[in-house]
Amino acid sequence: MNITIYTKERPRSLNDFIDAYVHHNLRYYASDLQAVGLTMPADIYIAVGRALKACQSLNIAANEHIKTVYLFRDGTIYSDWLLSPLGLKLVLLNADPTNSVVAKIQMRLLNE
Repeated sequence: MNITIYTKERPRSLNDFIDAYVHHNLRYYASDLQAVGLTMPADIYIAVGRALKACQSLNIAANEHIKTVYLFRDGTIYSDWLLSPLGLKLVLLNADPTNSVVAKIQMRLLNE
């Protein structure tokens, strides 16, 4: 009797295509939110963490919407996140609403 073993691995070319598609959709840097009112990096970190938990609760593939990246600027390496449009909205909705600018953005997102 012959036994054939199949794996669920996708061909490398398909994985490369999926990675390129996902990366193309990651259009925003979380650090750019400092310019619109999330001035403390810790606030962004907390909002991203909550957005990741929301993805997990909703069974959404978080890696398609939020991706950790490392950037080199002024002689320093620091971490940031690339966000898809949905990832950006999740981060903004999970930001601290006691910040009046953030609260206004959240209200605008809810009224879309």
